[in-house]
Amino acid sequence: MPFDRVERRNAFCSKRTYCQSADDVAALTFRGGLGYIPMTFAGLTSLRGHQLLFDRQPINQSVHGNDFWQTDFDAATQSWSLTYNLPMTDNKSHTIQLTKTP
Repeated sequence: MPFDRVERRNAFCSKRTYCQSADDVAALTFRGGLGYIPMTFAGLTSLRGHQLLFDRQPINQSVHGNDFWQTDFDAATQSWSLTYNLPMTDNKSHTIQLTKTP
């Protein structure tokens, strides 16, 4: 197992890296890893207006646009998902938060 989820708050995670957000926000804590992992936040009402925090620090994963993240629209639920690649390269616990842009 490349990493262990140790806690989740304000999100429902059906798979290790797929989380259904609550009210367009989510907060989780993960530990361990072997490299970058994809983390998907689903059930969002918009693809805009979100900020990713890794250990409470904002992450900007765009170098030339959306290089390290992607969005998808689910027509059945009329909702969006955001997928980021997160650096999980050690055995420390990391706090991951998807917040609304201030």
